[in-house]
Amino acid sequence: MKGVDDGMDAGGASGREVRVENRLLTQAVAALTAQGCRVSVAGSVGEALAFVARVAAGKRRAVLSRGEAGEEIGVAGFLAGQGLSVWRCGETPGKTVQACLEADLGVTGAQAVAVETGTIFLAEEGGEARLVSNLPPTHLVVAGAECLAPDLAGALAMVRRLSRDVYGRPLVRYVSAISGPSRTGDIGMQLVPGMHGPREVAVLLLARTCRTG
Repeated sequence: MKGVDDGMDAGGASGREVRVENRLLTQAVAALTAQGCRVSVAGSVGEALAFVARVAAGKRRAVLSRGEAGEEIGVAGFLAGQGLSVWRCGETPGKTVQACLEADLGVTGAQAVAVETGTIFLAEEGGEARLVSNLPPTHLVVAGAECLAPDLAGALAMVRRLSRDVYGRPLVRYVSAISGPSRTGDIGMQLVPGMHGPREVAVLLLARTCRTG
């Protein structure tokens, strides 16, 4: 993985924009790692897919949420080429729950990431991304640098803007806030991972150059 400051002068962006992006990426890596996530910053499609391959190693079935879940780097086709059975939400109406229960890997995008807390936000109308992120034992989030917000207030503002601009309403029906892998202390006062969600959350952050270079 390249360092956050390597190779990110990125297509037409001003020096200030690049510095802000690099700072947010650095903070996001630290906060997400502290939450127990496996994190990589990719400055190229090759770097991004190499991380996807590491996350998908040993897995047989993947389910992808609708829309933007890794489309810009070709995640669905890459996973199929790695030998995984790939299913996208919406391909067979009414089969989402079963597909998610059978999958080893769930892949979603992200509408916002609060770098102060390492909190990932999913926002949607149908609730499918919530299933994809919760039911498989591994959740892979693919998020562009434009999804990064300095704090929770900024991240929620992004979610509200999406709700207004895309869906024409103040807030979409389903908003999920994810802070690392699932864990609970309800069983014998011992911290147990994966009881109410994925045991592993992997986050692939796409730097500006991943789309321009």
